[in-house]
Amino acid sequence: DIKVERFSGESSARAEADKLWSCWVLYREGSTAYVEVSRGGFGAAHGKITQYVDAKLQAVKRVALKKEAMEMVAENGFTPDLKEELLELYTVHDQGGLPVDGFARRRFELLKVAKAAATANAWSAASVPLPKARTPRAWTAGKYLLVAGAADMKIQRFAREEAARAAAHRMWSCWILYHDEGDSFAELGRGGIGTTHSGLAQYVHGPLLNAKRAWLKQARAQEYKERLEAKERKEAEARLEAEDYELRA
Repeated sequence: DIKVERFSGESSARAEADKLWSCWVLYREGSTAYVEVSRGGFGAAHGKITQYVDAKLQAVKRVALKKEAMEMVAENGFTPDLKEELLELYTVHDQGGLPVDGFARRRFELLKVAKAAATANAWSAASVPLPKARTPRAWTAGKYLLVAGAADMKIQRFAREEAARAAAHRMWSCWILYHDEGDSFAELGRGGIGTTHSGLAQYVHGPLLNAKRAWLKQARAQEYKERLEAKERKEAEARLEAEDYELRA
């Protein structure tokens, strides 16, 4: 019969293994699989032990991982593409085609991307108010934008890059510094602690940039309208002056 014992520390597990005469295999339980640490004892049953672990313990772990994958998809706003890649990752790992460390690393990367996208979507859901004035301070107060935050996002504008960088260096949360170039934002640097940089960037190049371009379009249309009205007014004044001249003649 195969006996399975669990220990809180590796030293105590090894001490118990050293007391055995029969075959034994020591495993470390990782987040995604059971990893063999060492083996010993007398006999030829090591193969049966590893088969048992693969068929029983590893199978239970794989079922739990698949359930975890579905929960990750449901809780973290995975897009269809990310969901498909995540499930493919679990399938390949399940079939033994991906090492444990590679699986865990890629899984973490996908989760980080999904969380960043979910954060960006949450920020996108809050409408970006379009300034109504023709030259609103919201767009013209400074050419340097400091975008920062984790759960909440804050946007500050500065007239000088030095002032913007000084403010950024006082922050702990993720931040990205941009230069406002009219119809685009050029990144100048990023820093802070956390994983929301991609979410901040998605917001800036998505909703914020769309709002800026919408305002630019609105401002240009207003400027064209004013020029047209001025031209029409000038032409009307010229006609009135001509008519007045004819009446006097």
